[in-house]
Amino acid sequence: TLHHQHHHHPQSLNDKLSKCAKFLKKIKKAIKIEQELLLQQDEDDQDNDDEKKYDSDDDDDDDDRLPPKRKNGFYHNQKKKKKQKKKNKKKNKVKTFKVNDVMVIVARKLCVHCRDDIESKLIPEIPKFAESKMKDIFQSLINGNKIFKTNPKSKMDAAKQILLEIYNVKVTELNI
Repeated sequence: TLHHQHHHHPQSLNDKLSKCAKFLKKIKKAIKIEQELLLQQDEDDQDNDDEKKYDSDDDDDDDDRLPPKRKNGFYHNQKKKKKQKKKNKKKNKVKTFKVNDVMVIVARKLCVHCRDDIESKLIPEIPKFAESKMKDIFQSLINGNKIFKTNPKSKMDAAKQILLEIYNVKVTELNI
């Protein structure tokens, strides 16, 4: 059968990389969802602050009330708004190193879970042990295992699913 043949051929590097890339993309998406939620909360708080500012008679905001000055045929305020939009777009792009946050949650939880294993090892053996635990994630990915049953919605959600799927460790919010 076709499926059977597939196992005899080693996966191409491209296959392996694309599996890893998909995994990273899902984590990044989870981080983005979480960031946007926090941003939304910040903006809501900001709106409340703005309302308070408007009511108060502070004099340090005087320049806001002056008509915008023209410079090179542009109004300053317009330029500021455009820059702000660009900044927001950049802020929404999740940098790959942010995925480390999820891995740190996973690693911390595993340290607690594997405490006995770790304590029984000699100190020089511990980094190798940690490395092998992290390799488990990528080994599982490359073997085609589905790590995320649902698309994670936050760093914690991504970490929980990784812990459950790869290490069979159940996480409750309390003991992380």
